[in-house]
Amino acid sequence: MVGELIGSYVVADEVDATEKDTTRFPENSNWFSMQMQLSLPEAGFARIEDELKALVLLRNDLVHHFIDQHDLRSLDGCRRAQDALVATCSHIDQNLEQLQDWGADMEKMQRALSEALQSEAFRDIVADGISPVCNVDLYAVGVVRVLREAFGALAVDGWAPVAEAGRWITDRYPGHLPAKYGCRSWRQVVHEASTFEIRYFEMDGQRTACYQERVRPA
Repeated sequence: MVGELIGSYVVADEVDATEKDTTRFPENSNWFSMQMQLSLPEAGFARIEDELKALVLLRNDLVHHFIDQHDLRSLDGCRRAQDALVATCSHIDQNLEQLQDWGADMEKMQRALSEALQSEAFRDIVADGISPVCNVDLYAVGVVRVLREAFGALAVDGWAPVAEAGRWITDRYPGHLPAKYGCRSWRQVVHEASTFEIRYFEMDGQRTACYQERVRPA
């Protein structure tokens, strides 16, 4: 157990302990992996490693050699054995407290990560590419996907009306609204998303904004 703890969870700052995940996943699935570690300065890591190894030796000595080391048939021998056990328990308690602190810190990190992964901000980043700390890159966000879907459903002769696409998206994806992407209208969304181009056509006697995806050079 100590061997698994040292070098995997408890690591030295100078050591690159990042392990490549060799698990095979289906090519058409999205996935990510993560690893939590306690990184210590080299001197601190060496001290912790020595202390934990000494704790293992203490356990082995206590289990396998304690009776051989103490004369339990005499009163003085029992007293010395008792003193040794008290000192051993104190040493174990010190190490146990440290391990419990590490465990508590890990639980806090897991709870914080769980809350972050379930937050609306995280969903915005992963699903829609919206970062709370920088400007929205509309080419990368989820609204491009739904605009493409709307285009596929509404396009005539290679162009789809922007306003009609906006209504189509609102009916099917109410979470995707222009305001979510810092825009006032669907026309602004399409304009800001550099993957599309806008042209105006006369439709039913009105000047109508339409869009299609830009042809990007190979």
